[in-house]
Amino acid sequence: MKGSLRLAAFVGVLVAQAGILAGLAVPRLVTWHRGERVVLKLVFPKDPRDLFRGDYVTLRYEISQLPNDVATFDPKAAVGKDVYVSLEKGDRFWRAVRCSLEKPDGLFIKGKLTERWSKETFSVHYGIENYFIPEGTGSHVERVLRDNRDDAGAEIALSSSGEGMLIQLIVKGETLKPGAPKK
Repeated sequence: MKGSLRLAAFVGVLVAQAGILAGLAVPRLVTWHRGERVVLKLVFPKDPRDLFRGDYVTLRYEISQLPNDVATFDPKAAVGKDVYVSLEKGDRFWRAVRCSLEKPDGLFIKGKLTERWSKETFSVHYGIENYFIPEGTGSHVERVLRDNRDDAGAEIALSSSGEGMLIQLIVKGETLKPGAPKK
């Protein structure tokens, strides 16, 4: 009897752990498969290395630095708060048209207003700034993105709540493969 209780408790703990992991993974999978896809323009890549996480490229988007006139609030008073940036499709890339503290209608991405702002602009962090890549390919990816600055973007999947998920980097309309040199 004691053995079967222990087995039941052990199985219960395993099921609970599996449930927690599924609860974390399922929303991301739904965003990956069903999220609205947009391509955001990249403006400045950087190739850092982290001992524990490996190689990655830090991405900066055109919508990371916004002019004060797109805000429906005072950016100085909202540092550290969640913001919602309404997006509009341009010729090749989506662009920011308005930034508010409330969820807007239409397509938007959720971010956090950072402390870096100037008299004319403010910065937003979206949580999609790090792109992990195979070891030893960071400088290649950074170079390709810098050399193709006008044609470099990132495909982002957006959940219905505005959470962004970085899908892939795109250069001149094609997926950038980190391990293969691109000309």
